[in-house]
Amino acid sequence: MSGQARYSNLSITLHWLMLVLLVAVYCLMEFRGYFPRGSEERDAMKHWHYMLGLSVFVLVWIRIAARAIGGVPPITPSPSASCAHAGAAARRARAHTDTDRRTDYSRH
Repeated sequence: MSGQARYSNLSITLHWLMLVLLVAVYCLMEFRGYFPRGSEERDAMKHWHYMLGLSVFVLVWIRIAARAIGGVPPITPSPSASCAHAGAAARRARAHTDTDRRTDYSRH
């Protein structure tokens, strides 16, 4: 972790760019239902959904690389001890419910 005080401009820009792209990808698939199957508009929306989705995929890898190279700022103020205990309790509860869901299908 680096001693920086905030995220880099690249990280902030990528964050908001991905938000805009994800909203656009979602809207394209939702609004395609307004057009009949096989229409040019619907096909264009599917095409742009695919292309923007690929852009998101590429940006995810760029964000991962930027984070690995640039690091992240420390959390300030630091999380309190009660937050750490609450997180540990949530993980224990999750582990407990995951074990309860396992079913022995050999008896059926």
